[in-house]
Amino acid sequence: MQQLATLEQIIQSRTSVALADAVLGRIYGKALNYARKKFETEGETGLKSYLVDTTTMLMVYDPAYALILQSCGADSEQTASAVSILSVILALTARPFSKYVLDNWRKYFGTK
Repeated sequence: MQQLATLEQIIQSRTSVALADAVLGRIYGKALNYARKKFETEGETGLKSYLVDTTTMLMVYDPAYALILQSCGADSEQTASAVSILSVILALTARPFSKYVLDNWRKYFGTK
């Protein structure tokens, strides 16, 4: 039987994720700047921009997510399954997120 999480556990996990995402978000932003400059996709559209944005996000978030899962006690099979699901989600959302959300915030805060 599965035990329900307590409010304290929920708050702790959400706080941990928020802190990790703040760090990972900055790493992703820096990596995206580098990748877009290297592959000349800044402000561009099309397949090349999609591949650069998506690959950059996968390279930052997949390993971090795997490490988080492993540190929480997930076995290799569980980690592989969860990271595979994350990869599909990122492949579908990385470019729209970068283009329509992240780029606007990065311009606003001058981090682009």
